[in-house]
Amino acid sequence: MTAPHLQACLNGSRRAAEHPSLPVTADELAAEAARAWMAGAHGVHVHPRDAEGHETLAPGFCAEAVAAIRVAAPQLEISLSTGAFIEPDLGRRMNCVQAWTVLPDCASVNLAEPGAAALCVALHHRGVPVEAGLASVADAERFAGSDLARRCRRVLIEVGDTDPAAAVAHAARIDAVLDEAMIVLPRCHHGEGRATWAVVVAAARAGCDLRIGLEDTLVLPDGSPRPATRRWCAPPASCSAERLSGGPESPTRASRHGSADAYVEVVVVVHERLDDPRRSRQIQARTHEDMRGTRRGERVDQLLGQQPVDQPGLMRAALAPVPAWVVDVDVEPVLVRRVSQVAETRPEVSAARPRQVADPHARRVRVGGAVATQAVEQEADQAVGAPAAPGAVG
Repeated sequence: MTAPHLQACLNGSRRAAEHPSLPVTADELAAEAARAWMAGAHGVHVHPRDAEGHETLAPGFCAEAVAAIRVAAPQLEISLSTGAFIEPDLGRRMNCVQAWTVLPDCASVNLAEPGAAALCVALHHRGVPVEAGLASVADAERFAGSDLARRCRRVLIEVGDTDPAAAVAHAARIDAVLDEAMIVLPRCHHGEGRATWAVVVAAARAGCDLRIGLEDTLVLPDGSPRPATRRWCAPPASCSAERLSGGPESPTRASRHGSADAYVEVVVVVHERLDDPRRSRQIQARTHEDMRGTRRGERVDQLLGQQPVDQPGLMRAALAPVPAWVVDVDVEPVLVRRVSQVAETRPEVSAARPRQVADPHARRVRVGGAVATQAVEQEADQAVGAPAAPGAVG
């Protein structure tokens, strides 16, 4: 089973009063992102706040949050939310995205919101890959019938069912739609509330990517409140809810480096494949390094394929002007001897074409007298004279 991509959702739309460790400011987001990295996360998903603590897409506040996280944890992938609940007006939301000065590594777009397709195109033109948020089977069908997959880095399967069994079944139905459409993008599963844990466990067992954090749930699998500071991690090859909520710790980045406590849940799965493209960030393994080769019934593009690059759709900088220069051809005179023929241009006698002969009876074998008289060059016994010598040159 391949190790999943672990994304920590640090704050979401929650208020600071909902949890004592909820990060709000750029500095708090950076500190928690560093703890997430030390706990084993590969990326973070954040909702930047303005000076009053409200969610915002404003370029200044987003740039401050992204820059602070990059300084604290440069290895992390940073994802920003573009939800309509942050800015309901689609025009203002598009203007904010187009005015971002410090770009995140990716941004999530909820497919159920109006204008989602246009927002995906705008992010793509800015060079920001999209995380397509699918909250229902209808969203998955709409996504499968569009051309948005080429603009996306992954699919977020985000079910809002509160019942754990219903949430897992709902996520499975969304997966089935994507499977039928042969969409091979990575899929990141997450839920809400207590159902989050069941969704995460099912996704880990299926080898999918995972998202977990204070945005999704404030409780543990048993329903108890989440402590203010705690390290949640699972030992290798363990995917049970009990081990996710506690139990013996695995040697995470935090324990190896002696860092402070981190409260991000982490699922670690072993038996990684050498050809997994997501593994390259760890040991620089290339996608063709599968010593066993492609097995029967396995898609070749899953082992060797690369994500398509849409070069025509990308915005590129203007090309620098090319300075003019003179090329020395270095022409030298050459004396040629023993030429078989005289180096003179010979006059050529062009033959009369059929359409140039005015014969009203073209099907007759003999040629009319008028034609024969006018076309004296057609006489078989006409003497061929020598051509006149060319005139002097210069």
